[in-house]
Amino acid sequence: MKSRIQDCEWLRTGRLAGISFIALLSLTDARMCRAATPDYVMENETVPDSVENLPGNMDYGFTRETRPEHVFTQVQDEIEEKLPPLPDFFRDTDLKLRVRSYYFDRNSASASDNLAWALGGWVDYLSGWAFGRFRLGATWYTSQKLYGPKDKDGTLLLKPDQSGFDVLGQAFAEVKLGEGTMVRVFRQAFDFPYLNRRDDRMVPVTYEAYVIEHKLVSPVDWVVGHVRKIKPRDSHRFRSMSEAAGADGTDDGLTMAGLHYRMNEHIDIGLIEHYAWNVMNTLYVEGNAVIRAEKELPLRFSLQYTDQRSIGSAWLGYFQTRHLGTQLSVSWQGLIVSVAGSWTDENRGIFKPYGGSPSYLSSMIADFDRAGESAWGIAISYDLQDLDWLNGLSLFILYARGYPSTDAPDQAEWDVTLDFRPTRGKLEGLWLRLRRAELKQFGGG
Repeated sequence: MKSRIQDCEWLRTGRLAGISFIALLSLTDARMCRAATPDYVMENETVPDSVENLPGNMDYGFTRETRPEHVFTQVQDEIEEKLPPLPDFFRDTDLKLRVRSYYFDRNSASASDNLAWALGGWVDYLSGWAFGRFRLGATWYTSQKLYGPKDKDGTLLLKPDQSGFDVLGQAFAEVKLGEGTMVRVFRQAFDFPYLNRRDDRMVPVTYEAYVIEHKLVSPVDWVVGHVRKIKPRDSHRFRSMSEAAGADGTDDGLTMAGLHYRMNEHIDIGLIEHYAWNVMNTLYVEGNAVIRAEKELPLRFSLQYTDQRSIGSAWLGYFQTRHLGTQLSVSWQGLIVSVAGSWTDENRGIFKPYGGSPSYLSSMIADFDRAGESAWGIAISYDLQDLDWLNGLSLFILYARGYPSTDAPDQAEWDVTLDFRPTRGKLEGLWLRLRRAELKQFGGG
């Protein structure tokens, strides 16, 4: 059984703070360690115990299982023992269930308050391989209102009118072309920079897409594909990528191509391009290196760059902008300290209509990538897995501050995340999470 508390926000004039509550119930067969930043990654993982277990954003996109990893393993094994021998397509079927409850409360003096409590989750199906080459998968999501005043909508837990919804968010067929190379068609999820699930509410973002992907069997991972439609977090409807970006009445998609190269176990580089037809082209590049200057003090250095510009008919107008970020992290006995800085072109802030930002300073509320914004931040995380009486407890604290060169106000954000997710004992599989954020803005508009 697993329970999770997660993500909430409180908003005020010049000051934003947040508290939210999520509870998840499921049976789990795996635990993954992932980076604490950016926030779209933080939404799905607890903090790791060393910088050597911090994958880059591109690495996360290729290695992250895009389906829920919680399985009724014991029940499934018992059923298999009672059934006669079946073809692999039926015998190796996985059926997964997650129940999620989320309470979200945001207060603001400059905008409307947002409040809702929802209950839902999803059922996930994946067949075995037929003839070792073909399988099917599907995920049905639901989010239903437990509480939600009509005048306090906007939490993204429910539809804009505070009503619940259901959606077949994933429904795909996979064909294995060779070792590590697969074709996947129709509804699916991604975890790439700027194109990801952003699973920070009840239902994640999913897509209608057609991709060829090669991963996990060589130093080089790659993906090529075309994305036709996107389903937002608070909707059951898939719409075109150009319409989701703000170009109403259009029906253009997005073509992507990405590459990730692991030079060795300590150095990797990656890039991905999202060509949103007649809207914009977004190129993201990153590099990561771990240096062991001292045996107990490994250092991790990361660098990222984003170039974004309008293309074709430029449905949203003509623009060009860039974002540069760098991060240095050091770890010692479960403690990780990271410092990061970023700079965004003054022409325009980074536009992110298709998922969360990969910025090292991406936080619960702000991403610190507004036009002309220079920003810095420091993050501290501590994993207490080795302490029996605190097994599963981890803490993450982030402070970031941004200074735009435009008339926009300076801003500073504090984030705190407390996780309890035991990895052994009777409570293994339980996940409790509490998150709080506070954003202050100084002067300006």
